[in-house]
Amino acid sequence: MKHSNFAAQLKDLRFSLGLTQKQFASELNIRQSTLSSYENGTITPSTDVLLSIAHKYNVSLDWLFGISQNEKNINAFSDIVEFILNMNDLNELRFDLEINDKPFTEEESDTEKIYASMKFYGTDTEHTGNFAMCQFLKALKENRENFESYFIDKSTFDYWKKDMIDRYSRLPMTPKKIENLSLEERTRRKNILLEERYNFNKKEPK
Repeated sequence: MKHSNFAAQLKDLRFSLGLTQKQFASELNIRQSTLSSYENGTITPSTDVLLSIAHKYNVSLDWLFGISQNEKNINAFSDIVEFILNMNDLNELRFDLEINDKPFTEEESDTEKIYASMKFYGTDTEHTGNFAMCQFLKALKENRENFESYFIDKSTFDYWKKDMIDRYSRLPMTPKKIENLSLEERTRRKNILLEERYNFNKKEPK
């Protein structure tokens, strides 16, 4: 287990959180100089500090030491919910939601099913990650079908997954800056939006 792997992963984690060394050290209840030593590979944290990082930021120890490409542990459905909520708060991505919430008491048919889908429009130039998402999902569909149909083996499928992670690691994502609006300002903007979408408050021409 190399210190350099851990140092690089810890630094990547801090950058992904948008934190300075001082801020990150404060969150971990350690000195900035200690964090600097971690990131320089001079020393490795104690077990308690490692577990604190893993639990606080929901990352796996294998990922921290460069053993695994899987950064996050998925132990509960809430982990998936959190991921989707975080994805919703990114500048570079925008997805529409389509929901068919047919009551569960009714029986499904081949043409009428309960479903929910997320749509990413690749031509959306305002959200630059959408095209990459469309390309990735297309590749996932093809490779998953090949794996499940036994055209490729597990090692080939795993290699493809690693290649996708490495390739898209060069496409940075940034969190949206969410404004804390007053009730008055929210009402003003809501009225403008309603007017633009539904022609509310517009007088009919005489």
